[in-house]
Amino acid sequence: MFHTYDSQAKLWLSRHPPAPFKAETGLGQLILDVLGKISPSKVIQLDTDTGVALTAEELRLRIVRVAQNLSGLGFRRGDMAAVACSNSENLAPLALGLMVAGVPFIALPTVGFNGDDLGHLMGLVQPKLVICDDAVYKQVLDGAGKALKMKPVIFAVESERENVRKVEELLQGTGTEGDFTPQAHGDMQNSVGMILCTSGTTGRPKGVCVSQASIAIVLSRPVKPAPEGDLNLTYSPLYWGTGLFALLNSVSTGITRAISRNPFSEDHFFDALAKYHPTHFFTPPSHAVLLLNHPRSANADFSSLRSWSLSGSIVSTKLRQALEARLPNGRTVNNYASSELGLIAMDMIKQKPEAVGQLMPHLDAKVVDELGVAVGCGEQGELLIRTGSIPFMGYYNDEQATRELIDADGWIRTGDIGYLDEEGFVYLVDRKKDVVKYRGYQMSPVDLEKVIEGIDGVKQVCVVGVPEMDGTSDLPAAVVVKREGSNLTEEQLISEYEGQVSDHKRLRGGVFFWEELPLTATGKVVRRKVRDMLIEAVNK
Repeated sequence: MFHTYDSQAKLWLSRHPPAPFKAETGLGQLILDVLGKISPSKVIQLDTDTGVALTAEELRLRIVRVAQNLSGLGFRRGDMAAVACSNSENLAPLALGLMVAGVPFIALPTVGFNGDDLGHLMGLVQPKLVICDDAVYKQVLDGAGKALKMKPVIFAVESERENVRKVEELLQGTGTEGDFTPQAHGDMQNSVGMILCTSGTTGRPKGVCVSQASIAIVLSRPVKPAPEGDLNLTYSPLYWGTGLFALLNSVSTGITRAISRNPFSEDHFFDALAKYHPTHFFTPPSHAVLLLNHPRSANADFSSLRSWSLSGSIVSTKLRQALEARLPNGRTVNNYASSELGLIAMDMIKQKPEAVGQLMPHLDAKVVDELGVAVGCGEQGELLIRTGSIPFMGYYNDEQATRELIDADGWIRTGDIGYLDEEGFVYLVDRKKDVVKYRGYQMSPVDLEKVIEGIDGVKQVCVVGVPEMDGTSDLPAAVVVKREGSNLTEEQLISEYEGQVSDHKRLRGGVFFWEELPLTATGKVVRRKVRDMLIEAVNK
């Protein structure tokens, strides 16, 4: 076991394994060293849009050129950059080149966020350098003009615009690549490597500081090299935590990372499945449901997949069973993660029904009630996590939000309601802010959604609490997306649902059929937006 349970203090305590890297090496040298252990001719990246393959040797060369050219342009350690790019051929060398140069960057979304959010995030970090896709060049330019105090240098990716600096300038040969040695950039634990954006499901997006040490841990894990032929199909952009992990995991294991500039779509997945035969794949649960319900799913060959990873929201047992029925040579892997903490729990080694996974080895955990008092095994409350030797650096330029997140003893509030067992398996119930309170009863929308998801004809569902007339209580309401061709009615759904639940869980707020639910770029249902839209519609 990775943890011991202190029954008196009611804490799950890590043995805190030592960091697997030498701090004096520096992140830049570590990236090049790890990449140098992979066979130079090994294909480490496959661009599914163009068919272009990138070897480990070519990736390393481009990383060095980016670092050298940044230095030649006057960028120095600590200068801030912003990267608003989809998964194109040169995103990996650009991102890793910035890390090698010691230039931290914020990874900005290219879809799903509006111009105000982009301007807000750029305003937080005040970048001197911006690298962006041609498709978002105008939005980035507008955001920079509104939010930045000084005009940044902007490079466009895959652009044919005139009078615009192209990213190829950063990839030009220098003639001294073989002589390059990165500088160590100080204390990796307290140096920002990059910044991720929160998804904005509970408020305005924030910038999460990812330390150089956190990146170094992923790169230097004691893992076996990926077998020849292993391929990880990923739609996760760099501004998702899963996108960053997919990139770093490819560098550390040599697994081929298959990418696309386009966001996830069912047809692209089935085309890639048939053409490239991926061995590993990640989706949020909402995307997995779309794939299972797609007409092409019935005749698709899933036999190449050894693992189908799920993360982003609570995964029902029914969904996992449906997926595993399609994986003759593989299994699902549940991951519980957050932008702030990275991977919190997973069930790669051992699975338990309804658990999201076992607590990661380097983390401590406790569960507290509404008064902040720790509770024991099997008792529900808010999950708090402590990171131990690699402390969380907080939100960039947002001390108030950081103070609200971390208590005086270093415990990080996840905002998730759940419990743990003695083996350190984590069971999630719901988001703390999403709990529906009806006349003294508290209920999890997810519990109600699990029942509704089992009703024939339901494709997606989001349960929210709408306020009673006097504002003292919430009425559970269900917003449902029906499967194509379904004739499910409100009366049928309510009849089947209410036969399975207690009285206080009845859908007193009503049932509403929508064409689609609002999603974040990561595929999560934006529950607060559903609630706001529903309340607005009801009040009209």
